[in-house]
Order: sequence, then structure tokens, then C-alpha cells
Amino acid sequence: MNLRYTLLLASVLLTANCMPMKEESEYDIRPEELDESGALMESDIKLTPEQQLILDARIQQAQTGKTGRKGTANIAARWTGDVPYTLNSALSSQAREGILAAIQHWEDNTCIRFQQLSGSIPSDLRYIEFVSEGGCWSYIGKLSNSGPQQISIGQGCERMGTVAHEIGHAMGFFHEQSRPERDDYVEILFGNIQSGKEGNFQKYGHDEVVSHGVPYDLTSIMHYGGSYFSANGELTIRTRDPEKQGLIGKRERLSFYDIKLANEMYNCGANCNVQLACESGGYVGPQCTCACPVGLTGDTCGSVDTSSGCGGVLQGDRGTFTSPNFPSNYDDNTQCDWLIKGERGSTVQLEFEEFGLEAHDSCAFDSVEVRLEGPQVGGRRFCGSGPGAVGLESATETLFVRFRSDQSQTGKGFKAKYTILGGSGAGPATTAKPAGPVTTEESKVPTTTTRQPERPTTTRQPERPTTTRQPERPTTTRQPERPSTTQAAVSIGCTVGTGESYRGRLAKTASGRTCQRWDAQTPHQHSRTPANYPNFGLEENFCRNPDGEPSPWCYTTDQSVRWELCEIPTCTTTPPAPPAVTTRTTTLAPAVPTTKPEGNCAEECAAGTGASYRGTVFVTATGRTCQRWDAQAPHQHDRTPTNYQDSGLEENYCRNPDGEASPWCYTTDRFVRWEHCSIPACNTPTEGANRDTCYEGNGAAYNGVVAVTDRGLTCQHWNAQSPHSHSFHGQEENYCRNPDGGTQPWCYTTDSSVRWQYCSVPKCEG
Repeated sequence: MNLRYTLLLASVLLTANCMPMKEESEYDIRPEELDESGALMESDIKLTPEQQLILDARIQQAQTGKTGRKGTANIAARWTGDVPYTLNSALSSQAREGILAAIQHWEDNTCIRFQQLSGSIPSDLRYIEFVSEGGCWSYIGKLSNSGPQQISIGQGCERMGTVAHEIGHAMGFFHEQSRPERDDYVEILFGNIQSGKEGNFQKYGHDEVVSHGVPYDLTSIMHYGGSYFSANGELTIRTRDPEKQGLIGKRERLSFYDIKLANEMYNCGANCNVQLACESGGYVGPQCTCACPVGLTGDTCGSVDTSSGCGGVLQGDRGTFTSPNFPSNYDDNTQCDWLIKGERGSTVQLEFEEFGLEAHDSCAFDSVEVRLEGPQVGGRRFCGSGPGAVGLESATETLFVRFRSDQSQTGKGFKAKYTILGGSGAGPATTAKPAGPVTTEESKVPTTTTRQPERPTTTRQPERPTTTRQPERPTTTRQPERPSTTQAAVSIGCTVGTGESYRGRLAKTASGRTCQRWDAQTPHQHSRTPANYPNFGLEENFCRNPDGEPSPWCYTTDQSVRWELCEIPTCTTTPPAPPAVTTRTTTLAPAVPTTKPEGNCAEECAAGTGASYRGTVFVTATGRTCQRWDAQAPHQHDRTPTNYQDSGLEENYCRNPDGEASPWCYTTDRFVRWEHCSIPACNTPTEGANRDTCYEGNGAAYNGVVAVTDRGLTCQHWNAQSPHSHSFHGQEENYCRNPDGGTQPWCYTTDSSVRWQYCSVPKCEG
């Protein structure tokens, strides 16, 4: 049994107290096929000499910036017709079972068909031979010429998911983290990778990896896990969104996007006589109907199943919906799905006003799942007694909510509120009448063709929580209207002349490629660094013009394209001089002293709730970079310097303009609206002074500085809501405490798959 699974299971069995707001994560299972010999590419891929030459040449092209494509060959050819195969006699019975199950899995979900050969095999036939040659590996695509093309299913590789992964390579799939846009979704931590294994994390260009319009998929069966080839037990792949760390590296089954990609690659809908426009990420499958993400139905995937009497499609500008029977307990074996749709270009904000479900560390029994990236992408699951102060916002105009209960133990359920933000153009047509307890309110703001999309002015946009801790609760302050078109261009960013003074936050080129960080040297080495060009605002990966180009530009994260110009509007009026820029990092908060000199609280620590804090920390307690207070992207808000002139809303520094428990900020993560920052309290005792080294009783009075669990995991900051949401705010730093009267000090952990553990604090003797 996986060690981390064992530890988590032990934690569940040893504690009867269910912590509030459990959130499910998968475990980072190390696959069986990791090859340590170095003979295989990326641990389980074999290349022919011809494929190796092509790949080496393209890597060299990317490194030198020469991206000519003339004369290149298809490195991963597709199969045509049935895929013939044989089973080698040396295969174990377990391997045979896994192979046949994986083949059935591929056939059930795609138009690809496999044909087992028997008897004499034509000499000119190319076919797959499943063998047991030690380890798990496969070639990429269909090889040229004739004869057997081997897939090895050795000892320890017999699971259906592992075999399906290797078949994926033979069908033409590269590893998901090799895709050219991978840096938008994951970060490769090369410092933690075993020496000599760095090549397993190679990123390829669009010549090698053809996506067919299918987006990057953290849940793909082809994705590495977070700790593959780790030299020190730490992560080698970290998801940009910490909440999704547990999604990568599973070897269970083809994901929705894996199946969609296979159907696109093999043109499974080519023989269909009907023209279908599938919604919500659906696609035309081999049965000539729309294959819909789980939970959606209808001819074009625009509806949800409401046969249980709950769920439905919600399309008002704002509204509320609840679990069945709320506030009375929901029934056992309940299933409800809601699809919230906005206009094109909008996003959906969701807040839980009340929440009470059966609690479990992995939310395996009763849960609410929120899918922020569309119905087809698995989302965060919640359970327990409270969601904490989390503002959830979708990446597109749709947000999907799924509620499930099992056969025993219920709760009062939940009440949720949604708001459509922004958007323009006609949204999808209504395809289903909402069922179950739902209320909606249409917007009272008229739309025009020239104005920026406005938020309602008669009823204020749901904002950040007030001190009552209700998520995104409206205050009595009226929401100001959005800036005019000219004002918006200045606050978001526009250029004067060649744009050398541009300090906006655009981080994509005119062709849509993501910019490389200016302080990074991969994938492109360069000398335009913040150290060499200190006066040009080379922050993060934002478009800049340090060297007199016609307009701002950036190096790209695409190995095959060294740099490109960015598309930034020209200022229609001369903007004010940009604020002074300080080079920053987005991964670690600036060092903050733990001892506080007298009379300097406003700069280095937070007194009380931190309303007077004027320090320069600009990263949340979970490491997310703060959004500028004068910006309206990615999150629209009214906590602006103009509206809160006495609150010190400078740059993107953590502040507390509205009576929160501590300084906070909106984040640059479009999925996380805001979070608290980790600012030490001014009255924190000096390390070691009057600090407990053990706990008495149940440890309710313990004030020590231990911040590690008894299983060796680092504690999450109490003011943080990631990776685990909770309601125990106001505790000190990330030190072990006992705020709920449990048996001993404990903490939430920074491991997304382990919600909380007891701490390694000794009990006082006597």
C-alpha cells in the first residue's frame, strides 16, 4: 500500500473529531514504469534511430532559435484501420488480464479497434507485440516498415491504467507535461530532480505535440506525478494552482480530454452525416452524437440530468441555489448537478453562504464538487461544516457544481450564491429549465456597444467577506461604476510611443504565447535580466521594452519561438508616470522579521487587525502574488486607492482596508479571488522567549513554535485558505495549536492530500 495513503488512512482512523471543510485530493502515486537505467526517454518511451535524430534536431532548433520546419517528418505516425496485436507467450496471466482490460477501455471510448492476430502473420504487416522485457515501455506512434512493434508489460506493470498509458504512447501520445504550453500549468523544479534525469522533463514544440485544440490536462493518464525522479523526496513538478497538485500522476483511466484527443487524432466523427455543435467541451464521438462531460446531457451537452428533482441550468445574472430540503437535512443517495452559464467572455463567481455536509478527510462520502475550468475538468471537492472564506471564480463563462450523498449520515446541506461577472455577446441558448430550489435576479444595468461591461450599480456586486466571515458578503458601500474605456486602458495598461514606460501586466504575446519570466534562463537564455536592466520594470513575465523595439515584447515559453512582440493598445491620452517598480519574485514572500522593534509596527508587523500596516509584503500566506489594488484583472473589485484613500493601497502590497482579521489582497490567480497574507503580529514574543517547549493537558494553552506534524509535514499558515480551507483564523503563524479543544496541538498541512495531523510536540512530564 502507498505510504502516503497508509498515513492518511491512519489519520482518519485515529481521530474521531472531523475537522471542518474537508477537501478531497488524490494521492501522488508513483507509477511502476519509472526506468532508472537511463536507456529510455522519459522513463517509458523507446525511439527508433530515425525518431531520435528528428527529435534531437528539433530540440537543437528550439535551443538556437532556428525554427524552420522544412523537411521535418512526422515523428508519431497514426495507425490506420484496426490495430493488429499479439500477446507474447512469456506474459504473465496478470499482464494478459491488464492488457485485455486496457484494450477494451480504449475501444469503449474511441473508434480505435484492436485485432488479435493468430496463426501465420504476413511479413509486410506492422503490428503491436505485447512482451515482458522488464519494465513498462512503448514506442511513440506507429513505426515505419513492417514487423512487430513492442510494448513491454513487465512485472509490476499489470494494472489496467498503466497498460492504457503505454498503449497511449503507441497511439501517438507524448507525456502531457511535454506539451509546449506546460509552463502555464506546472512548474518543473529542476533543483529537486535526480542528477542526469533532467532530460525526462523535456518540453517539445508544436511540431512534435499536436493538441488538436484540446487544452492541457492535469488529469491526463499521460501526466507525470509530482515527485517523479525526485532526488530529495520533494516535488519535481508543482502545479501552478496548489489546489490541483493531487490531480497529476494518476494511472487509473483515460481522462475526458484523453478520450477527446484520441477521437480528434483518429478523426472518429469523419463518417457522421450530422453537423453537431457540442457545448461545454463536448465532442462528436464515434457514435455520431455529442460525447458530453460527466454530468451533462442533451443533444449538444447543454443540459444536466434533473430526474432526481434537483439541479438544472442557471442563467440569471445572479441567483442562489440550495441542496434539497435545505435547511433541513438532505436525503441519502442524492445526486444533483447545476450548470451555471454566463455570456461569452464572462466568468462566474460562487460563494457558499451556509454549508454543512458529512465530514471526511477525503470527502469520500458526501461532497460538493466545484468545477472552475468547465464541466469536463475535475474540480475541488468540499465537505464538512464550513467552506471558509473562499471566493471561487470560473475560468470561463460556465461553472459546474455537483452534489452527491451516500447511503448514510446526512447534514443540512448548503446554500450557494452565484454572480455573473463581465461578458459580452449572446450567451448559449437556454436548454433546460432549472429544477430544484433556485432563485435568480436579472441584471438592471442596460448594455451598450461602447461601454465596458459594467457591474450592477443598483445592487452592489458581492465582494470580499466582511468581519462576519460570510464569503463575499455585500457591504453597504455602493459599488462604483467601472472605468470608462480610456480609464480602463490606462489602469490595465497601454503604450506611449514604443512602450518603454509600459508597466502593465500583460504576459502573452500577440500570437497568444505565454511570456518567459525575465529572471529565468529557460527555455531561452538571454541578457535582458532585471539585474542588467534595473530601470525597465522587468517584473515577473510581463511584456516590456528594455531595448528600443517598436513595442513591448517578451521571450516566450515556447522552445521553438524565442521572442515575440506583445499586442498592447496605444494610450489615447497621456497616462501618469508609472510607479516605481521593484523586481519581485512570485514564489516566496519577502523575509519578514520575527522580532519587532518598538515603534516600527506599521512597516514590519501588523498591530491588531493590521489596518495600519504599510509594509511591502505582496505575497499571500500560500505564496500567491497579490493583484495591484488599482487593477481590475483578474478580479474586479471596489477596494481601490480612490475609494479607500486612507488605507495605503499602494502597488500590490498586503493591506486591510475593510476590517478583516489581518492584511490581505486579491490574488493574480484567477481561480482564487483573495487570501490573507502572512504578516507577523507586532506583539509576537521573540523566538525562544517565554515559549512553551511542551504542552499540558490538551495543549489548548500551548504557545510554542513547532510547525511540523508528527509525520514530518510542514504546517499550513492559519491565515491561509490553501491547500486546505478552514475557519480557524487568528492563530499565530503556522505554529501547532489546539483551537478546537482536541486531544493535543495539531495543524493543517501544506500537503494537499493530507488535510491535518497532530504535531510533534512532547507532553510535559509530571
